[in-house]
Amino acid sequence: MALAIAVAAAGGDKDAHLPCKCSGGIPRDFAPAKSRRLVLSRGRSDSAAPESPVFLRFHRKKMCHADHYDTPQKNKCCYPRFFREQLTLCSKFFNMAIIYMRFPQSRYVFGSHKPRKRLNIGTFFLIALVAGAVGGGAWFLSRRQTDLSSLGVSARQRLLALWQAKDYQEIIRVTENELRLNPMDADCLVFNGFAHFYAGVNLMAAEEKLLHIDAAIRSLRRVRLHEAPPLAGEVDYVLGKAYYQKGEYYADLSVQCMVSSIDKNFLGQDSYEYLGFAYNTLGEYGRSIEFLLKASQTNPSDLLYLALAQTYYQTGDRAAAEEYLDRAINKSSDAALIQKARSILGDIYLQDREYLKAEAQYLKIIETNPQSADANFFLGEIYFSMGDPIKARASWRRAIRIDPNHFGAKTRLYSR
Repeated sequence: MALAIAVAAAGGDKDAHLPCKCSGGIPRDFAPAKSRRLVLSRGRSDSAAPESPVFLRFHRKKMCHADHYDTPQKNKCCYPRFFREQLTLCSKFFNMAIIYMRFPQSRYVFGSHKPRKRLNIGTFFLIALVAGAVGGGAWFLSRRQTDLSSLGVSARQRLLALWQAKDYQEIIRVTENELRLNPMDADCLVFNGFAHFYAGVNLMAAEEKLLHIDAAIRSLRRVRLHEAPPLAGEVDYVLGKAYYQKGEYYADLSVQCMVSSIDKNFLGQDSYEYLGFAYNTLGEYGRSIEFLLKASQTNPSDLLYLALAQTYYQTGDRAAAEEYLDRAINKSSDAALIQKARSILGDIYLQDREYLKAEAQYLKIIETNPQSADANFFLGEIYFSMGDPIKARASWRRAIRIDPNHFGAKTRLYSR
């Protein structure tokens, strides 16, 4: 009944709001169907509808109190008492519904505001303890999952066999497939980083070489994220060599990784050599000489002797540079390295004004490489210093014929 009243009040019948003729003035929303039909037949129309509970309360106060159960009386209310009582109850319910609809407590709940209960401190700490335990367990399991290797015994043996066969491309393919499933697998990252480094360091094309070196650095850096990575010293050793291959702007990282590998009790055959080269790149010639001397004691080579000679030459120690240049020339069978050593040695003799020794070095270079423009240019410098400008200009012209853009020879010929 209350729902019917609410629908009627909301605008069901446009004349339903009009009061009846009796002195009670009850809206026809609540009149019986017969009375409503009688009123509507008179042709009254009013589009206004009750707008608030005040309207209902106003008409409820004006309802008549006449009792006519048996015979209707003139100018008396046309509704029996039991209907008025029901009407009063329904109007109260309707008033409450209007109030609640006008003042909702939330977007979705139309009802009275219930006071919130305060959370007990003990309950709060219990919930926090349970949440911490669950989070800690999940973190521990995740760490254990990343620390453990997903490789089986057969897969690891296969990678070792491929490593011994130096099949780096196949190692890269196998490990990258495994890393798609477990990106932090320590064993796969180690094999992948090592394979990328040794596959790239032997390439001649700079772009392809750099791609492999970058991939090696990415994999080996991820290995170092583990708390106890496998082959920790070897990983730092290869990572230091990879950084050195990146160029002078990564020399400091190369030094850091090499020192870290030595601190972890791993010393490669060329660890001191790479440290010497890296310190030389950084301009720390004293530390460079220190490690290059250590490397020459354990693994002497023509390249080490040449590196020592160049470092001594940069520090101004010409006697030590001359000594190691002679060692490099006598030990090496590489024509390019010998030519480099003789060129530095000839420059040292030229600065010391030992022109005959300098001339001998450059003539030996021309014997092995007649197309050396620099050797001809420095021969011209020697002849000019010895007071023979004709031979000097002839040597400079030969240098220009070999290299038309040789700056030193063009400067000498066209500035006089």
